[in-house]
Amino acid sequence: MESSMGRSKQSAMRPILVGIGGVSCSGKSTLTDRLAKVLPVHVIYQDKFFKKSDHIPVIDGVQDWDSPDSMDMEAFAARLREVHKRGSAKASTRNEPGYNDPSPPTDISPKVISKLQSQWAASPRLPIYLIDGFLLYASEAIFQQLDIKVFVTAQYGTLEARRAARTGYMTSGGTWKDPPGYFREVVWPAYLRYNNKVLRAVAGEKVEGLDGLVVVDTDAKSVEECVCVVAETIFKMMSQRKDVCS
Repeated sequence: MESSMGRSKQSAMRPILVGIGGVSCSGKSTLTDRLAKVLPVHVIYQDKFFKKSDHIPVIDGVQDWDSPDSMDMEAFAARLREVHKRGSAKASTRNEPGYNDPSPPTDISPKVISKLQSQWAASPRLPIYLIDGFLLYASEAIFQQLDIKVFVTAQYGTLEARRAARTGYMTSGGTWKDPPGYFREVVWPAYLRYNNKVLRAVAGEKVEGLDGLVVVDTDAKSVEECVCVVAETIFKMMSQRKDVCS
């Protein structure tokens, strides 16, 4: 039986927050989903902080869902601070459940799943939160709270084709469907504008707060390879933490 001292020590552990950001349709949510199916982690989705449909900014008669003004960024940043402050003791499952999907992902081999789960079992015990969002790097108040910063990319043509293949998005006001040219005229320009700092870091420039950025190209790597890159980064940080129980 775990002692009260052991429980107290574990409850005081500071979680590791893993940001998985990138432009719409880059594959960030697929990466988040697969990691959460393979490893017992928690997930916080930035999409949960969209404002109600009638509060989304409108440009030239079209709602702009890709602007930071479409989200309650202050509430999102506060949510991350709350998770950091509480540690694992009182971690709510509201909007960040651990995954319990019994079906293994079909795009990751059983051998790789077994290897990653064995590495997890051999790692120090502490809570891991995956933070999924396309505007993670638009605000220093957000990205500076991330312990591991992952940026998911793909070529423009790949992104545009993936976006076009989507049938719509569920919002508080119903289903949103992209108007013609929406990716080209709204999504892509917003991506370049609001991800300026992280894109400079990707290009090799030293940007404060973005040291150690992990770049994952879903055009160049399979889902399995992307999962392994991020999982290995998580395991490395877990092994370096001193405030954990083995």
